[in-house]
Amino acid sequence: MRRYVNRTVGSTGRPGRRTGEVKPPPPPVPSARKLSFELVCPPRSKPEDGTAEQNAEPRLADRILAGIPDLAKAWDVASVLVGVIRKEVGQPPSDWLTRAEQSGVSELKSFAKGLREDESAVAAALTKPWSNGQVEGQVNRLKTIKRSMYGRAGWRLLRARVKRKD
Repeated sequence: MRRYVNRTVGSTGRPGRRTGEVKPPPPPVPSARKLSFELVCPPRSKPEDGTAEQNAEPRLADRILAGIPDLAKAWDVASVLVGVIRKEVGQPPSDWLTRAEQSGVSELKSFAKGLREDESAVAAALTKPWSNGQVEGQVNRLKTIKRSMYGRAGWRLLRARVKRKD
């Protein structure tokens, strides 16, 4: 029994006595989705009563940005765009496009080039108060109804289900 436990629980997994040096497993690699949320979500605020630990571990996003200088530079430029979209930064979109084109990050340059091609629509979407959300919602509703009825009924039933009961 002792040999079995030594083999199974041992640090190396090989037969024989344990050495006592147990290395913790490496942390799991976070998914791209988790990393993107870590970068986009604002950091949690600390309690004002001073109960937070002084030696708190830095956020995952901060550790990643500290380790990859090119990513930190790209994030600095991209975070301004996030502020423009959220209307937290009073900067016109054309200024951000210029900054992205001069950033030296090829992905941002390519993204800015694509936005430049339809700059007037981008500027209108970010500055005008209008939204086509209601239209998109109705289109989504209609497509959902059609999808649920696929192959089961004709136009009369579709009209009856689409007709609003206001």
